Amino acid sequence: MNDKRCFQLLCDALTKKTQPASSPSQQIVGIVADQRAKDPNTRVEVRFLEQCTHFPSGAARLNLYTPSATLLFATLLHNHDFYRSPASTASTKPFRLHVRQISYQRPESDESPQTEVAQITQAYADLLQEVVLQYPEQYLWMHDLWKE
Repeated sequence: MNDKRCFQLLCDALTKKTQPASSPSQQIVGIVADQRAKDPNTRVEVRFLEQCTHFPSGAARLNLYTPSATLLFATLLHNHDFYRSPASTASTKPFRLHVRQISYQRPESDESPQTEVAQITQAYADLLQEVVLQYPEQYLWMHDLWKE
């Protein structure tokens, strides 16, 4: 997909009415934000784990320009014995899905969209940091997050 059309297509998907007018749209868009954003137009500087770095801003921009909620999903290992037990005795799945809605204080004044995108992205970074600090042994980032 052409990157220049991607944002508009995602906005369309999130605002498209697939149900009768009386029903809300049930569209979901998932964005895996595990890359360090290099393009200044698609990133925001945030504070994460006591350091400044850049996070992708796409989910925040979608949150700002569509009526959709933005959620943080983290898959966490909670049954460490699942793979050590015989299949017949493993009663609990190994992973659980941790879901938190990303919320931020909407400004009372007319802030620029860039400021709001930065606030939403920082709220995402703060939630991710909470999960990382609670489960540090499960945090894995495949890229140099603090590289300039």
